[in-house]
Amino acid sequence: MTSRTPVQALAGTICLALLFFSYSTVALSDASERVFGKKIIAEYELPAEQIAKFAAFEPSAPTPGESAITSTLLAKTEDWTGPAFDGNTSGNPYTIVVTLSGSAKTDGPSATLWNAGWAILSENGNQARLTVLPGLAKTEAKAGEAFTVTAAATPSSFKEDRKVAVALALVNARNIEISSVRVQVWSGLAPTTFLEMLGPARWLLVGVVMLVLWWFWFKR
Repeated sequence: MTSRTPVQALAGTICLALLFFSYSTVALSDASERVFGKKIIAEYELPAEQIAKFAAFEPSAPTPGESAITSTLLAKTEDWTGPAFDGNTSGNPYTIVVTLSGSAKTDGPSATLWNAGWAILSENGNQARLTVLPGLAKTEAKAGEAFTVTAAATPSSFKEDRKVAVALALVNARNIEISSVRVQVWSGLAPTTFLEMLGPARWLLVGVVMLVLWWFWFKR
């Protein structure tokens, strides 16, 4: 049997700690305990008629020849756009946070996939700026089990003051009955925490994102 030196033991402990803390940033189960910016400047509870549209939505198939991320951004979606507000540069960056409540229809993974971002409002025509928002899922659920999950989109900044609105688009939903969706807009930088200091360990999240996209588009 090979004995471990104190240095090897310490290295192993550090690796396990990095894995643990990086994983803890993937699934956010309680938005009330997390700070995503300096302050919340807008909060919306999606109406019942919008939840009904999500329930009736039939997702499209992957786009042939495109990557999982491109297929997600090009997919047919069920869209919701919030009220307009002033996206001033003084409030940069802005972070969209989505909290979903629902229940599993059967035993197994219960997951949703979204695009989230901004509707840029202008007299010359509106534009959409969206990114993929995975993470609103429960990996193992029992039939009828209710749960709430939260995910934050990548923070974004505006180069000039403009009118904007939150844009949220459902791409796919599997084994879930959505009961409510709440959207928050945070302004400014969140206080630095130990998780932000982990640096390179957060690249592990890229693998998690790609796994979620593969599961939606290519798993049969």
